[in-house]
Amino acid sequence: MEIFSDIIHGIKCDDDTLVEAKQLYSKHKDAFEKHPGWEKDNHSLSDHTFQSNIIQQNDCSKIAGSISNGLFEYLKMLGHSPSTVNGFSITESWLTHTINGESARQHNHGNIDVAGVYYIQSNAETDGDLYFMAPESVRYCHKLYRMIDNQMSFPSEEGTMILFPGWLNHGTRMHTGNTPRISLSFNISLNYVS
Repeated sequence: MEIFSDIIHGIKCDDDTLVEAKQLYSKHKDAFEKHPGWEKDNHSLSDHTFQSNIIQQNDCSKIAGSISNGLFEYLKMLGHSPSTVNGFSITESWLTHTINGESARQHNHGNIDVAGVYYIQSNAETDGDLYFMAPESVRYCHKLYRMIDNQMSFPSEEGTMILFPGWLNHGTRMHTGNTPRISLSFNISLNYVS
């Protein structure tokens, strides 16, 4: 029996969400820049400060609706209901642009309740999977667990959203395709009922 599992939720969004997301990218495609403190082979961002909310600033109602639907499915999987969580806020959101030879280094989103990524343009064969690390450090260093996987990967499938705990370490494998991978990342804070 496996105990204390982490839950990651993947959602295939509707075509209207993808259309709106592609319009959002088209509007901001010249705004990408590298984070000044990162290695050169990291992906580019629409806001390297992570202070903006591109979804809110561009009134992306279809994207926001898909996030809401997926989030409430995810919360239900985690045992929550309206009696434990009463609403949420998308606190930050930004676009990422990843070309051949680039990746996203392993990181987490700190004390954010739920983090997410939505793939706007991707090819699962070449774009480098999103991977998650087991949260317990004993899985990396103790001989007892050395035969058990400490990483799980998910392909970057266009039109798909993945939601996960913000504190969970994750990254993306190296992109090897000729067409850039475009994704929308976001952070969610939940309104917990006291």
